[in-house]
Order: sequence, then structure tokens, then C-alpha cells
Amino acid sequence: MPPISVSASDAMLPLEGKRIAFLGDSITDGSTLPILFKQCLEAAGFKPPICTNVGVGGNRASDMLARLERDVIPFHPDYVTLSAGVNDANTGVPPEDYARDITAIVDRLGACGSMVIILLPTPIVSPDAAKVKPRWTEYTVFLRKLAAQRKLRLAMFDRRMEEAIAEGQPVMAADGVHIDFQGYRVMARELLDTFGYSNVRVLEKMKLSVMPGVISPWRIGPASSDVPLTEAQAADIEPGSDWKTLSLPQAESVVGPDNWWFDQERQRGFAVELDKIIAGKGNRYQALAELANPKERIAYLNTGAGLETIWFNGKKVFQNPGNSGWHPGKERIKITLKPGNNRFLIETGTSFFLSITDDDKW
Repeated sequence: MPPISVSASDAMLPLEGKRIAFLGDSITDGSTLPILFKQCLEAAGFKPPICTNVGVGGNRASDMLARLERDVIPFHPDYVTLSAGVNDANTGVPPEDYARDITAIVDRLGACGSMVIILLPTPIVSPDAAKVKPRWTEYTVFLRKLAAQRKLRLAMFDRRMEEAIAEGQPVMAADGVHIDFQGYRVMARELLDTFGYSNVRVLEKMKLSVMPGVISPWRIGPASSDVPLTEAQAADIEPGSDWKTLSLPQAESVVGPDNWWFDQERQRGFAVELDKIIAGKGNRYQALAELANPKERIAYLNTGAGLETIWFNGKKVFQNPGNSGWHPGKERIKITLKPGNNRFLIETGTSFFLSITDDDKW
């Protein structure tokens, strides 16, 4: 795939039939930005691109570089939005190391034919801001120079956010690091402008619904121990008297009124805050579901949140590799459904997502 190029920095980049991979940390991993960006375009009458979330909470630039081959390049994205710097600043990454890692990311993606759009990192207004701001400032100076040298599009999100903060807008979360929904609206505005869609209005709220293929209902109960199940135990497990039926999406009352982001994920079909509805120790749970299927077919399981293990028809098909993110589809597992009932057994933390789709193209 040859690199995409445009003659003017404010030209509208073609989006129909394209794929954007959103690469970043927890601010990306939460999925609000890809959803809002796509819905703004749809509301304006544009056919949106495929928006694929490849953010992972807690990531620094070095972490993103290390997982490009696994999480980004296999999707062959036309565009990659790159948002990195907050975790680097908070963990003391020297500016020269940050610059080396960002440059390597840009070089690797460019070699694969992807256009990189750099998002300047979120301002930090936490109690540690005075300590980390000098590093953060050096990062942003470097990113501006890199964008100019490589003729990359640069989303000046930092400037927009600083203006909003100065005006007293509620754009930052209580921790002073993450952003609230209004902050995502600011982020979407800057990203739309950077892609050349300044005429597209930013929505005041998103339309949320259960994602395609979410598996439901589940019979779910507390895990009997902190030790993962063996194959023999997984084959024999049956719901106990303390197990409950969990249908998705969960009832609105499960999530507190002030937790807008958890409610966003609840509406999309995530099981959330299981510790509030199921008594147990250790915040580990086991759940069973069955799926009727008329004939043999290939499908994909899409994981998310705190899902630890998937047993499919008695065989382990997924073991969480570590911190691979929250977003749905962080792993996409190819399986063969048999005719008749197919049995899913999962082990999970207090939140999980699992859907089944006919392809891995979304």
C-alpha cells in the first residue's frame, strides 16, 4: 500500500472505504473518541471510515512501538492517529527517549503505507503537574518539529484544551489526567479539523447501543478460587445456587449516575461492576452461555475489558496476555461454530466484553 499524500495541510482527506487505527493510551482505549469522530461524520452525511481502536491504557510511546506488529499493522490502516505522552511524562521518560520511540513509530507505520496524524498530548493538571510539565513541554516541542520535518498533520489538541480549561469548561476528569466527555468533544473538534472536515459539527451527545454479536444471556457466579480452571474443571463446571442470570445490556441502575464512561460501555454491551451485583471474594467470576448455530461456520470472538479466559466447547481458546487494553476487539479470535448448541465458559474480573461476529473487519 503506497503512502497517502495530500498537497495541502487543510485538504479533506478521503475517508470513505478507509480505515483509521486510533493508537494511544487510556484516553484512546476508552473508545469515546473513535465513536464520537465516526458519529459526527455520519450526522453530517459522510460515509465514515472503519474506526479501529488500538489504544491500551497505561501505554507509553515505547509500549506502542513494541506492539505495532501485533495490534496495528495487521489491520493495514490508511491512517493512524498517534496520541502518546501523558504516561511518558508521568513516569519520567527522558525527552530524548520519547523522541526516539515516536520517530520509530512514525517510520515503521510510514514504511507500511499508513499516514500518521499526530495528536499533541492532553494537558496535565493533576497535583503533579508542576513536576511533569517541563517534560511534557519538551515532548510537544519535539512533536511540532517532527510534524514539520515529515510534513505530517498535527492535531493541536493541547492548545484547544488549554483554552477550554482557561474558560472554565468542564473538560478534565477529577484526576487531572484523563478527560471528561466535554474534553472528548474538544478532541473530536480538533481531529475533524486536522482531517480537513472543519464544516462537520461536533455532536453534543453520542447515540449508544449494544454492539453487534454481543453474547447474552450469561449464567454468572463467583469463582471458587484465584487459580484459573484446568481443562477438566472447565468441562465439569455447572452453575451453582449462588449464580445469577446476567442479560446484556445491564440495567441502567447498575452504574452510578456520575460515572458517564462506565455507563457508555454498559450501553454498548459490556458487563460492568459485577462486584456490585454478585457476591463473592477476590473479584473473579465465572460465566456460562450457549449459542445455537444452524450449520458449521467460521466466526470471530471479540474480547474486551477484564476477560481472562475463554473456554469454547471445552477447549481454551483465549488466555489474557496481560495489559492488552479495554476496548472491544482488543483480541479477535477465529473459531469454528459447530451445528447445534455451542458452549462458552469465561473467567473474568469485574467487567468483561465478548461478542461474536462473522468477520474481523470492523
